Amino acid sequence: MDFTSLAKELMILRTKIDHLPEWELLSDLSGGEYFALGILSDATEALCPSGLSRAMGVSHARVSALLGSMEKKALIERRSDPGDERRVIVVLTEKGIERIRKKREETAARIAHILERIGSEGAEEYVALQKLIISASEGEKRE
Repeated sequence: MDFTSLAKELMILRTKIDHLPEWELLSDLSGGEYFALGILSDATEALCPSGLSRAMGVSHARVSALLGSMEKKALIERRSDPGDERRVIVVLTEKGIERIRKKREETAARIAHILERIGSEGAEEYVALQKLIISASEGEKRE
């Protein structure tokens, strides 16, 4: 099997998929404001800006600018950590919680529509292959 040819074909397909309107919504969730809202929404403990920076894989300066913009839109608040007054934590506002909830619902509904069109077997196979690719990639990172 020629894995290089398959990789090149996959790159072309991936580019086309990434430009489908439904997948553009999904891309929105993995970058910028929605990515930060999602991380904050899913966090099991309060995050400080440096923790958010690590989780997003971006610089502290980028997170600082992003938080400033999100604060102006009333999506987040920066507060003193009750356990350590020197530390600042980032907290979602009700508006921020609602924004990420709506975005996730809209994205899931649009992608579900595409998955319905390829049928249950195709949809399950697609998701299983995505999990397999992630698993293979994570295994490579550990080696």
